[in-house]
This record gives sequence, C-alpha cells and structure tokens, in this order.
Amino acid sequence: MMIVIASFPLLIACGSSETNTKLETSDVGEIKTGGSKLISINKKYNVWTKKVGEGKIKVLLLHGGPGFSHDYFECFEDFLPKENIQFYYYDQLGSGNSDVPADTAL
Repeated sequence: MMIVIASFPLLIACGSSETNTKLETSDVGEIKTGGSKLISINKKYNVWTKKVGEGKIKVLLLHGGPGFSHDYFECFEDFLPKENIQFYYYDQLGSGNSDVPADTAL
C-alpha cells in the first residue's frame, strides 16, 4: 500500500492536460504518430521507438527490465524539449509496444 501512495504524486506530476487537449483536437482524417515508429529487426520483429524534440544535445533513454517499458519516461516530454534536448526512447524487444518473440534466440 505504501508504494501506491508514494507513486501517486509522480503520476500527477508527469500528467499533462496540454497533451490531452492536443489529442482531442487532432484532425480525424490524418494519422498522427507523435514521433513514434516501429523499426524492423531481421525483417522478423518490430521494436517500438519514439523521437521527441529537436536540439544539439541528443539523449537515448534506456528502460530497466526485464518487463519494464518506456512508460515512466513519458514525463520527460514536458521538460527536455523546452531545454532544446532531443531524446529517443524505445521498448526493448519483448516488452511494452515492441514484439514479444516466442523464440528468444535471434
């Protein structure tokens, strides 16, 4: 129970009503990706990735695991681009939005 209470303020701090407004007002006929795309590995599996912001400083965020995903990095979208930092994050193969292969020996 203590973990849930301690995590609740983090969820509020990372939430953004601005993001929700943009989603609600987007064009219906146009597909919006928000910078995310799938990268093919050996033409067999897809790894989900996302680029956010523009700038001279480029950062790659790597999530922990096994079993974690990029989700806890989403709050950086509110802070790093404002400082002209471009960053990338992704879901490792087998987690999050990336494919989960049955055979782990690529």
